[in-house]
Amino acid sequence: MGDAAGLKTFTAEDSTKPRIATRGKTRSAAAGSARGTAGSSRTGPVLVMKLNPDNTRQAAEKFTREVTILTRADHPHIVKLLGYNPEARCIVYESLPAGTLEDRLLTESGRKTLKQKDRLRIAAEASEALLFLHQLDPPILHQDVKPGNVMLNEDLSCKVGGVGLAKFLPANDSSIWGTVGYIDPLLLRTG
Repeated sequence: MGDAAGLKTFTAEDSTKPRIATRGKTRSAAAGSARGTAGSSRTGPVLVMKLNPDNTRQAAEKFTREVTILTRADHPHIVKLLGYNPEARCIVYESLPAGTLEDRLLTESGRKTLKQKDRLRIAAEASEALLFLHQLDPPILHQDVKPGNVMLNEDLSCKVGGVGLAKFLPANDSSIWGTVGYIDPLLLRTG
């Protein structure tokens, strides 16, 4: 996985320094089995670091796939990759401070819920992002679209993330991945 233009390759030292990862509140990121930490760099932008310490071949493949896909997925409604550290399996994203769509749909009492117009706009924005992925050459299938992988900015604009299960679509591949309950039922029936 070569360096991608415009991305910072963080060193192992960068990935553990508080100035990159831990200034500010630590929170869980929508990152499957990985841990996410919110923070900011010396230059000021807020970052989210996704760390996957699992030392398996599957974790390494997932990391490489996520970085590769996000370097090709330059779209206003797909989470922006700012950099990565291949040795530490650390991915640095832009921060989306309003959490996930799942957080906003399953609110606790007293938390502001989404208005219908915001829900419809978020659905349209997420659809635009998925259409963009499907129109790439080769097409990319997200394979894990769910409210927890739709991140929200302060203005409630959305960015699709969680591309760790995504794949480039070869003509002969019929494997199905994703979160049970969110996989297209037609795809499950027909393959």
